[in-house]
Amino acid sequence: MLKSSPVSRSRLWAIGLLILLNLGLSQCQRPDTPISIDRQPVRVERVVSAQTVEVLPLRGEADLQTVRLIGLETPPWEQAPWGEAAQRWLRTQVEGQTVELETDVQEWDQDNQRWGYLWQGGELLNGAIVTAGHALARPRFPNVRYRQRLQRAQEIARLRGVGIWNPESPLRQLPSQSRARSFRDGTGHGTGQ
Repeated sequence: MLKSSPVSRSRLWAIGLLILLNLGLSQCQRPDTPISIDRQPVRVERVVSAQTVEVLPLRGEADLQTVRLIGLETPPWEQAPWGEAAQRWLRTQVEGQTVELETDVQEWDQDNQRWGYLWQGGELLNGAIVTAGHALARPRFPNVRYRQRLQRAQEIARLRGVGIWNPESPLRQLPSQSRARSFRDGTGHGTGQ
């Protein structure tokens, strides 16, 4: 039987670990860097809620479209004061403005609303509302292109203690829980804002 020295075994383990790590990393894809990005200029006609806007495409079809922001969850209007603050923030950022609309894997939902990311001057507004502390990052498969960026934005807001993360007045119930409770109690519609 061959005996190996402790140094040889350590080197073999290290080499094996490096090979496995390399294989694992080679299988990773970076969701924050899509190969091809197709953005469409749109005019935001109305902010319906803190995560839903009505837009008018500036080229091609001229029908008003409802767009739900991908990758986040905002407090409903009834979840005061956060819901109102989130909607007010989005309204001041985009209402009446021309922005770029980017879609992900799933472009439309079952209610014929478009899923999208809004860009303004190179800034991802879906991330900006999270960074401002007005929304939670909530990735929903398969639309996860900017999942990591949104998670980082949430961590920044949490560390800064802004909006729903304010330690003196934090959001104590997830927006989805608040909507479900409102729906059960008959005080809200339970599907959003």
